[in-house]
Amino acid sequence: MGYSVNGTNIFLEKGDTIFVNSDQLHYSYATPPREGRYVIAVMHPRILCANYAVEAKAVLPVISNKKVPFIHFRNGDRDAARMQELVLFLAKQAYGNEFLITKTFFEIWEIIMTRVN
Repeated sequence: MGYSVNGTNIFLEKGDTIFVNSDQLHYSYATPPREGRYVIAVMHPRILCANYAVEAKAVLPVISNKKVPFIHFRNGDRDAARMQELVLFLAKQAYGNEFLITKTFFEIWEIIMTRVN
């Protein structure tokens, strides 16, 4: 499938994951002749802001970084499998359990931070 972020087209293969940073114009689109299935997990950054220190040191440096409109986790990258596993966990097992959702978003954010720093 394809994904557009601020006019940049990204082609996603099976096993890929994409993180789209805050305030970015983005959408998905089909890339014929293939049929694709995907999961979308939307997270407001405030869910991670348990206190000012976490917000200042872990959240703001990512969401305010205009050099990182998105991160493409390609299948085979060192952390791509873990990202896909966490997103699928949100969709299949954590749904309806706010504690597990929040915990999983922190794990996802930890991976994102390693890509931004």
